[in-house]
Amino acid sequence: MIGRGLRDREAAVRKAACHLVASWLAQCDHDLVRLLESFDVLERTAMAENALLSLFDNQPAITSTVNCSEASGFWATLTPESAVLARVFAAHCRGEDVDDAALPVLTAVAYQVEAAFDALVRSVQMIAESGGEASDEEAAEIHSRSFVLGQLLDLAGLMDYTDESGRRKMFALVRRMFADEAVPVAIVPQILDVLRQLSATEREYVQVVVEAVQTLREETLARPDGLDESDEDADEIIAEALTSATPVRRAANLQKPEALDPSKLEHHQRCLVIVRALLERIEGSLQEHAEITGLFNELIVPSVHMEDATVREHGLVCLALVLLLDRKTARDMFGFFVNQLGATDVSTAIRVRVRQALFDLLLRFGVDFLEDRNQSTAKVMSFLLVLLDGEKEPAVATTVAVGLCKLLLSGLVRDHDASVDAVGKLVEIYFSADAVANAELRQCLAYFLPVYCYSAPSHQLAMRDVRRHTSVPERP
Repeated sequence: MIGRGLRDREAAVRKAACHLVASWLAQCDHDLVRLLESFDVLERTAMAENALLSLFDNQPAITSTVNCSEASGFWATLTPESAVLARVFAAHCRGEDVDDAALPVLTAVAYQVEAAFDALVRSVQMIAESGGEASDEEAAEIHSRSFVLGQLLDLAGLMDYTDESGRRKMFALVRRMFADEAVPVAIVPQILDVLRQLSATEREYVQVVVEAVQTLREETLARPDGLDESDEDADEIIAEALTSATPVRRAANLQKPEALDPSKLEHHQRCLVIVRALLERIEGSLQEHAEITGLFNELIVPSVHMEDATVREHGLVCLALVLLLDRKTARDMFGFFVNQLGATDVSTAIRVRVRQALFDLLLRFGVDFLEDRNQSTAKVMSFLLVLLDGEKEPAVATTVAVGLCKLLLSGLVRDHDASVDAVGKLVEIYFSADAVANAELRQCLAYFLPVYCYSAPSHQLAMRDVRRHTSVPERP
């Protein structure tokens, strides 16, 4: 109730939810940590954060009762609840007129991160030395310590890095954490966020992460020959797919998945998670970051052919993220993703990722970025519409529909007839009985159709012409 109330669109509902949280705080003797203990902060962090922010925003006097400095004794007994309080309080104080004495300095935060990291490593090592699987209590302890470490890393990302002593301490600590497999992969993005703050330039940032990944990688990792581009030229793959009535379904063009030693599987996946988090955080071109080319050939390309579904999914995401950095490489490799549409022996998650990659490339470079290969906007849009025909998997159908909606709303589809066909197809799906059970798809279209109509005059013309090409049932 609190979670929904604080996010409600009506101001009166949000105000009532805030009053309820304030009444709970009064029952906790105005102790914010005790209040957070009534929330499941490990699983519902966002709800606890919204509750704190509502108190800070609506009752500013509460902020004066919080003191996270090292001299206050706040850090003597660090718990998940107090870690959340420190992080949310620091985030709230950015840009606010709050006494800096109530906030910890970077050096103090660095030592707290180190202590939390060491505690997590000790817990993992104790379980490993016992030779058995972790008990429920041990697993809960590791989860709690990982959560605290994640919150402290988020707090570190909010600090002022003009403190040179704290900066050096944090930099050494972050590099040490990269090399330790005891750190959960879920925390890797937060480590990279801190490292970005520590790096003077994006190039330095990329170099540090690439070096860390290369250190982690096994030299004996099996390496496939790469994408099978010798059998068919990328232009031929794209041309045949975009001119065919159905997506390409030639299993012969898809390499047989490579098996990986189970002992190295988790290690390989960790490297991919780091690379993926890195690629999601850089803005420069592929030419500016030549270090990524080595990872592309030695880590990412082999991963898309691995037998393990999770590794293949991470590999496909990393491949798409690399292509977003360079238009020419994206054009050359576009055919690979088109070819992957024909794979029938893969999980739904991989099918979704392949389609997301296709739409991401089109949104990044435009629907017409294949025109120099004789693939017009009309051909590309026609091919994308074919992906919706007969698609029985709700998640896959929703992914394609969302991608089409984004292309149309962004104004990248400048061909009027192609726009009419695409909008008409989406209208048909919205009124189709087959889509009734797909709530996510219907919600997407219910939002898209009115927004599309009112966002531009050309969109209204396209919607007007839909009736000339589409059989839309009349409302009773």
